[in-house]
Amino acid sequence: MSDPQSITAHFGEDLGGASLPGSITAMEGRGGFLRVALTPPAAGPQPTSGSKCELEMHDGARFRFVVTELLPESAEFRMKLLGKG
Repeated sequence: MSDPQSITAHFGEDLGGASLPGSITAMEGRGGFLRVALTPPAAGPQPTSGSKCELEMHDGARFRFVVTELLPESAEFRMKLLGKG
């Protein structure tokens, strides 16, 4: 069985179509906000506020999200749910 917190963030062409592995670190109450830790590429574009992605959950389910902010103190991203993928 895979880790239920593991995800893969699939970004569009603005990030070169990158697929970044990561994990859900927190679900933030109401409003569809998540905090996720991603393993960004060593070089090239990085996710920023406004970057849209599709999160693939451990079970294969996909949901559309947008990055709302980078949390520099924890190197995590806050994301808002846009809808089902």
